[in-house]
Amino acid sequence: MTSGTNWRIPNTDRWILALVWLGLTGTVWAEPSMALESLMRQLAAVTQVEAGYREVVESQLLQQPISTSGHLLYRAPDRLDKTSDRGDSIRIEGETLTLVQGREQTRIAIADQPALQTLISALRATFAGDLDRLRTDYLLALQPHAEGWVLDLTPRERRFLTLFEHIRIQGQGDRIDSLEVQEGNGDRRTLYLSDQRILTGESAGQTR
Repeated sequence: MTSGTNWRIPNTDRWILALVWLGLTGTVWAEPSMALESLMRQLAAVTQVEAGYREVVESQLLQQPISTSGHLLYRAPDRLDKTSDRGDSIRIEGETLTLVQGREQTRIAIADQPALQTLISALRATFAGDLDRLRTDYLLALQPHAEGWVLDLTPRERRFLTLFEHIRIQGQGDRIDSLEVQEGNGDRRTLYLSDQRILTGESAGQTR
């Protein structure tokens, strides 16, 4: 089923967040900081990322975590594709999210779902190195360490805290290795990226 221009999904905030996704020691650099700006410049230089992913869902309602895998594509400035090994996919491009499950296709106007919009802004703005966008929606704390960095994002709007409390993104240099979303109900979703092929304005691509 493909919807028309007035895309609506009733009572969807937590459901959509579930579809989309994602205590170290050391010195925490609360933004603004030169380290954060330097990190964002490195990420902004990336024009495309292709990677395998493994997504792990942990919930009090599950006896054990659920794990799925597939392929992820980021293409600057705002396209994100996430395709599972089963063939289901989510595409985020511009102001539209397209969900494909089997032969059914659903389109969602991102602006009509404020919580979804805020979550997507975290994902796309981090991949794009868009510090201004991140600062608009989140309180940021960067924690550099010997093997890379950890960036914690807390929503500025308290109304979203019941849906997701914070997002933790870990990486090294211009590479994002994992994205973790801590939901308001205690569930946690973590997306691990591997075998990444990263393109920048200065390279023809390399696998990391």
